[in-house]
Amino acid sequence: MPPQDADDLLQDAVLVVLEKGMDGVANPEAWLLGILRNKILRYRRWQARQRSLLQLLARVFVESEPPPQLRQDAVHDLLALTAHLPPRAVMVLWLRVALGRKPREVARNLRCRPDSVRKLTRRALELAQRSLAPAPSLAAEAVTTPPERSHRP
Repeated sequence: MPPQDADDLLQDAVLVVLEKGMDGVANPEAWLLGILRNKILRYRRWQARQRSLLQLLARVFVESEPPPQLRQDAVHDLLALTAHLPPRAVMVLWLRVALGRKPREVARNLRCRPDSVRKLTRRALELAQRSLAPAPSLAAEAVTTPPERSHRP
């Protein structure tokens, strides 16, 4: 138990004693220890419930799928990205990225080996990356052309 929580429990027990008073209590020390014991037991039960809830949530989040809107956005982005790619590259990216298929399933669809799917995916991603990069002539022109200077009379 963290020291801050132990201090809080002790203070709560002392507050109970101060609120209820010590009238009619034969052994105040035993009574205070009993209150503290009950508070500690309640705290431990609460901690156990919190741990089990967090474990359950962790399992649920791992097993859950992304929301439909995110999947639709990914599909839209993939369609725009693959508009200028060869059909086989589009098929690989569609199966692997958009649909989230495993390499074995993609290999079955493309009639190739599962090891080849990784290479095909990498090559398709490189092609897509090159299609997104700015044209080299524009970039080179921007670098080689000095900025215009204004001449003062």
